[in-house]
Amino acid sequence: MKILLVGDIVGKGGQAAVCRLVPKLRKEHHCCFCIANAENIAAGAGLTRAAVENLHNHDVDVVTAGDHVWAKTDYVGHIDGLPKALRPANLSARQPGRGYGIFKIPIGGTIAVINLLGHVFMRDQVTCPFATVDRILEEIGSRTTAIIVDMHAEATGATLMFAYLTERNIRTMLVGTAIAFFCIAGILVLALRSLRLGAVSLIPNFAPVMFTFGIWAIFVGEIGIIASVIAATSLGLIVDDTVHLLSKYNRAKREHSLNTHDAVRFTFIHVGMALFATTTILVSGFLVLTFASFRLSVHLGILTAMTLAIALVLDFLLLPPLLMWMDGDETCDCATCGAV
Repeated sequence: MKILLVGDIVGKGGQAAVCRLVPKLRKEHHCCFCIANAENIAAGAGLTRAAVENLHNHDVDVVTAGDHVWAKTDYVGHIDGLPKALRPANLSARQPGRGYGIFKIPIGGTIAVINLLGHVFMRDQVTCPFATVDRILEEIGSRTTAIIVDMHAEATGATLMFAYLTERNIRTMLVGTAIAFFCIAGILVLALRSLRLGAVSLIPNFAPVMFTFGIWAIFVGEIGIIASVIAATSLGLIVDDTVHLLSKYNRAKREHSLNTHDAVRFTFIHVGMALFATTTILVSGFLVLTFASFRLSVHLGILTAMTLAIALVLDFLLLPPLLMWMDGDETCDCATCGAV
């Protein structure tokens, strides 16, 4: 998904330039949506209905504003009749217009656009933009595939703070997922009483997510806001298969005193078919979501099904060679164990 964002449009000259360039830029860069801030489009301060409609007629999907939104008093009575024109959401709720909207994207799905105003050096009394965006995000929930926030501020501190807040949320999500992987490996070390098996478990647990996102990046190119948490939602299902395989393998080695090859055969004889059946059922169930009309549900179903299928393939094809390489028997003369 490519989105074209246009900065503060000033006066007739800015309006003419945007109307001339936006259609070309959208075609050249294959942009599916365009958002423009036009709070100074009318003679350098404010907006008019005619100017907003002119932008819409030249491929601008949503028009946002700032502290000059009411500089042209006529616009107060016109904004409610312009469903794709927004005013800052943290202005008084008694003022006309709306601060955010959910809009359809031509290629499918929806996008939410939120218009906010910084409160430093502003003449108008506005509520905290951070509290406002938290409230709006709760209202939006999972109804959209993407969220764009246009924050108009006089002081860069508020804008930077907002950027840092977003960066922190992304970083904590990634760090949290990584910690979860290593915690699971640690628990497996204790449960299986084997440091090597715990270390090996990281590969079949972590690799399916990386493979899935790699394939998705090649064929789709973007991850939506809900689909980005697929690692966390599918982690439990992936780990369940790995735990079954490693625990059965460990039992074959310790309780039955089998060599590495026989332990791998023992493992797949006892749990291989069960894992294949349960994964097939889960993949089929998640693929049902592909028939949904809601794009988020479709992406969630495809990504989860892909992750589970890849996890099963890696458990069946990658995990056995890893175990034989790690626990190669000196008495075995096969190439995998490396003995002569």
